[in-house]
Amino acid sequence: MFAFFCLSIAAIGQNSSVPKGWKQVTACEFSFLLPDDALQRKTHPVDSCLAGFDAKDIHIGLDYGLYSEPGSRQEWEKNYRNLPVKINGQKASLITYEIDERNPEFPCITMIHMWTSEPSMETGPGVSILMVISSKRSVEPRIVKQIYESLKFVGK
Repeated sequence: MFAFFCLSIAAIGQNSSVPKGWKQVTACEFSFLLPDDALQRKTHPVDSCLAGFDAKDIHIGLDYGLYSEPGSRQEWEKNYRNLPVKINGQKASLITYEIDERNPEFPCITMIHMWTSEPSMETGPGVSILMVISSKRSVEPRIVKQIYESLKFVGK
């Protein structure tokens, strides 16, 4: 699944139409598509914007703020990949791995990490989004790809 997914997501950007079976949502200053059956779940943010959605066989989470970066690679992350991609012309990282032992029900993990304001000496820490999708093995890669392809910053 991951090999196909990674190879098919070299450059991704938003398609303005909403396909049948999908809905457009906005959370944490981003808009994106989700399957029609996705429901928003309650989150408890501390220092960033958090949003979560659950659909059939898939969980979607967003973390947008100063400290919204992926952690360092862990030894239990199998088939780990970190690839550069572009989303609507913006540089991003696509991270994929599997975690069978830690979450056997949703073992397939993909993440998009994208800066909306890069860190620098002049401006200080940057602001970024981390979108994480956990899914069952039965989820078709095109569903995950569709969500990431639709990700668009709508904030200021």
